[in-house]
Amino acid sequence: MPKVRWGPEPVCPRLCHFKNLLANKGLLSSDEILLTKNKVSANLVKKYAERNDIFFEQFAKSMIKMGNITPLTGSKGEIRKHCRKINK
Repeated sequence: MPKVRWGPEPVCPRLCHFKNLLANKGLLSSDEILLTKNKVSANLVKKYAERNDIFFEQFAKSMIKMGNITPLTGSKGEIRKHCRKINK
């Protein structure tokens, strides 16, 4: 599988990604939605483009929240052995 750079520069910090979005140069096809879906997400893109530190602070908080999610097991859910298939 070919490798793709995250931005136009060999080493581009996350800040560059949000600036590129504002310039209509998103890398992923889903990037445009961040600017067009609603004003809340568009304002976040603008804020992150200006303040890299805010992005990393909020990203760290989100990762901690995700790490604290407990999976549903038993009759409430399952941990799949293969993510594409329901366990048998």
